[in-house]
Amino acid sequence: MKRISGFTLIEVMIVIVLLSSVMIAVPTFYAFFAKQGVRLSADQLCADLQLARMMAIRQDKTCSVVFNSPAPNQYMNALSRNVVDLASYRGGVHFLASGPDGSKAARQINFVRRGMATPAGSVFLADQKGENIFQIKVLVPGGISASRWNGQRWEQL
Repeated sequence: MKRISGFTLIEVMIVIVLLSSVMIAVPTFYAFFAKQGVRLSADQLCADLQLARMMAIRQDKTCSVVFNSPAPNQYMNALSRNVVDLASYRGGVHFLASGPDGSKAARQINFVRRGMATPAGSVFLADQKGENIFQIKVLVPGGISASRWNGQRWEQL
């Protein structure tokens, strides 16, 4: 008896269904990860601003965080000289010059020896399509908060 090798019709159909499912799911996963990139960068910026505040208090020196420095879409802690590049996040994360509500973005936030911010201000982060916009707000007493634009107003995170 001669043995015939190959795939059965059922096996081929299962492979086609699996490949179709993957092709449908990939754009959804890509959009999810792109959306998470701007959220992760906002979380990191909040943490880095808090670190700058603590460094100012601990070292008894003014600590500045400078935005779009040393290059566009980068920020630097002036005391530690640590630079964060937004290009390392998925989704084309970048700084905005102003928020969707018309408020201007700060170019630099300084934390003085007591941890207070001078000047107070906001920094805006957006994804490549501008669909996800986050505001990191620093108040004079040194408080740091993050909000997401819902299309009409800021929602606190």
